[in-house]
Amino acid sequence: MTAKGNPSGIATTITVIAIITAMNAINMSDGIHGLAGITSLITFLAIIYLSIGSISHSSLLIMALLCSVLPVFLIYNLCLGISESKRVFMGDAGSMFIGLVIAWLLIHQSQGEDRAFAPVTALWLFAVPLIEISVVILRRIISGKSPFKPDLYHSHHLLIGLGVGKKSTLLILTLFSLLMAVIGILGELYGVTEWVMFVGFLLIYRIYIFFYRMALRKI
Repeated sequence: MTAKGNPSGIATTITVIAIITAMNAINMSDGIHGLAGITSLITFLAIIYLSIGSISHSSLLIMALLCSVLPVFLIYNLCLGISESKRVFMGDAGSMFIGLVIAWLLIHQSQGEDRAFAPVTALWLFAVPLIEISVVILRRIISGKSPFKPDLYHSHHLLIGLGVGKKSTLLILTLFSLLMAVIGILGELYGVTEWVMFVGFLLIYRIYIFFYRMALRKI
């Protein structure tokens, strides 16, 4: 194996892991109505905003299509002004497809000389699903359970278990997702050093774990 080939293999492995993680992260967030759709829409809009002038025509069309479809889906998923009998669901196929597209866009737009934003910014744009899947899987492993076995200890389940209504839970996680995306955008626009953004992300991650563990104790 050549020295040049080894880094390529590592990069490929990391890329595959990132794609699988993003796909399952969106799937895991689809635990209450609207959450997967709203967080995905926030990520898509943030990517578009940072990619203006650098994104390819085909990529722009894909994001424009999804940004047009997701609001319509949310109307029927949240039953906004329509009967609950007409509710539609994203399902595994829908959530994993959206996760795949998000992973592809984040990787594509954060790599190369003409990148639209830094790799660390991608973490902020996709923060809520990414933090959630890592925390849940770590908890399962520490508990001696399979990381792939589903349970009801996701953040949205814990908030509902603590007495926070479903609508309030959705609002809290939506605002958190929006806040993280805005911080990522501002960090990119104002040229904040990548290591500072990464340390900031780790700090938020640690705070998230703190409140997650508190909620676990009270359930």
